[in-house]
Amino acid sequence: MSECYFAVRGAAVILPHSDNSPTCSHGSANGAEIESHLQLMLRILRPQDKMSMAVRLQTQVADHVRYLAVVSTHDIDKLTLLIGMDYYKANMTIGVVLPLLWCSRVELAGDGGVAVYGSGSCSKADNALLFRPVSVQAMW
Repeated sequence: MSECYFAVRGAAVILPHSDNSPTCSHGSANGAEIESHLQLMLRILRPQDKMSMAVRLQTQVADHVRYLAVVSTHDIDKLTLLIGMDYYKANMTIGVVLPLLWCSRVELAGDGGVAVYGSGSCSKADNALLFRPVSVQAMW
């Protein structure tokens, strides 16, 4: 893995580094799992995209591991995206892509989750997705 990261409690923060920085990885006891998942996440992104954070989410589906990743694009349109990714049977797939627009609204839910409103159609308040991390500390 050519990215430096810090992982704890189901979250990983990708640390900025220059091309001449040493390769590094530091994590918790389940660091091998999150490192392999991060590698798969980075492989499905475009080379010009940069992931800054990934948080493991709660899921009701057995044998699935879900993540919410914060990704910045570095092409003509510089966007910040929230990307929902699913790990199942050794494969990582993208389930949802939410661009954060000027009219997007992000709120904390009472249970430690994050609600994102209006990213698809800024005029519709009912256009909301809720993300719940496995650990409230993972988000902060």
